[in-house]
Amino acid sequence: MSSLTDDQHIYSEFADVERQTLIRQIVDDHPGLSHLSRSAFFFLWFSDIRQLRNLAAPCSDEDRDGRYWALTGTNMCDLPDILPVSPSERSRSESPSLFEDAMTPESEYCQAASLQRDKYQCVVTKMGRPTLQSAYIFPSISDNSWRLLQVFFDREQLIALNPEQDNCITEQVSNYLTLSVLVQRFWHFATCAFRPVSINNENTEMEIAFHWLPITNHKRAEKVPIFQRLDLNQVQEWVEGPHDGIRLRHVETEQVIRSGFLFKVTTFDPESQPLPSFALLQLKWRLSRIAAMQGASGEGDRV
Repeated sequence: MSSLTDDQHIYSEFADVERQTLIRQIVDDHPGLSHLSRSAFFFLWFSDIRQLRNLAAPCSDEDRDGRYWALTGTNMCDLPDILPVSPSERSRSESPSLFEDAMTPESEYCQAASLQRDKYQCVVTKMGRPTLQSAYIFPSISDNSWRLLQVFFDREQLIALNPEQDNCITEQVSNYLTLSVLVQRFWHFATCAFRPVSINNENTEMEIAFHWLPITNHKRAEKVPIFQRLDLNQVQEWVEGPHDGIRLRHVETEQVIRSGFLFKVTTFDPESQPLPSFALLQLKWRLSRIAAMQGASGEGDRV
């Protein structure tokens, strides 16, 4: 188990000076965006920096109105295919079954290939059988979700979702990671998140950072100032888990897995058993944090 930790944390974007400047430009151009719902707030702060530059660039009145609508009129609370389930809403959702009812031959192959690639061990904890699941990074993506993603995330990074190919990302080995059932549930319920850190030139080794996420009692529709001050020291409160009742241990070292823990996924065959998609993991990293931090939905939730 590596003693090194990630040099970023779950709120790193809030300390980015360029991001602060771009969001200030957006608000100066449209003062009505000075307060946003928690959903829109985190979608904006965790958006791709290239897309944020586009949103802040000078534009026509029509485009300006479109930006305003994207941040105030879009229902970001009803996108179950892209947003992990908020920890505060666990009772409303079941984690994907360990054994899928409608498996295609292609998805069966992908799951088997990812299990073999990951040496039949959870890539985070190194736990082995029988408590393993080949977990997908993303399911199929609906048209509504695709349109929303294009507002906040760079199109080049979204190509991995393959919308032109019948939304068949679930039938790609690069869309799967081997996780213990417990880690998979934490990931599904936005209790933890994975940040892809690096990949080597041969596409045979990827480094990923594990991070715990906070559990909030807020509601998504709550309005917050766009420059609301966040206590970045608060990250230390859940460095070993979101509360005392949630912990993970590394099987080989028996050490508690802390936020920032770095682990590696490797492959000997990048063609037939490719590494997980860096782009998909990067997008999931952003969306997992949004799901955790925006809070629970409520009747009439609208951005």
